[in-house]
Amino acid sequence: MYFSRKGLDRFTQILVVLNDVVGDKACARDLLGRLKNAFTVFVNHRQQNPLAYNTLWKGIASTAGLGTDSPADFDYANPSPQGKSFPIHRSFYWWSGHSWAKGLHLSADGKDEESSSKDYHSVYAIKLWGNANGNQAMEARANLQLAIMKRAMNTYILVPGISFEHKADHATYFGMNPEYIIGIHALPTTPVSAYIRDPAFVRDMGSAAG
Repeated sequence: MYFSRKGLDRFTQILVVLNDVVGDKACARDLLGRLKNAFTVFVNHRQQNPLAYNTLWKGIASTAGLGTDSPADFDYANPSPQGKSFPIHRSFYWWSGHSWAKGLHLSADGKDEESSSKDYHSVYAIKLWGNANGNQAMEARANLQLAIMKRAMNTYILVPGISFEHKADHATYFGMNPEYIIGIHALPTTPVSAYIRDPAFVRDMGSAAG
């Protein structure tokens, strides 16, 4: 699911550019048909590891992780404390201005923000979904979250690879290369990236990555 979503997202961005910027409607329609076919695999639960609903923690997760990563439920757009099916806002913490990783288990340095770009891109997805469905409340809520995230990330998530609750660590969980540390906060790059980070910051980070 992780890499499939990234691939589908990439082609969805291309589709938007083809249709809205380039104006090649025929090519956009062709790509839309291909994307629908690709999504059908997941809608009909024909992927290698189908999705399942976790009745204990209230969320949808890939069956691939249920045996080894039980907190890996990824529903994050429920705004209502009265909702019975999903946790409210899941990992997004309004007082910090961003999401926290690590779920419910204990960590010596606390929870962390290890990929700010994935964080704000996930909220951008909520905005797009609200726009596509005509759900103005959902879109407005995502706009508010993005505005809060922009302020938070440009205040205290600037150079560390991992921002823990109790420390800032210039590292990643998979390597110490500068391009890893900077890249994990740059990818995926989508239209909302330019809203969160200004050109001067991007140039500085590009120079630091070599």
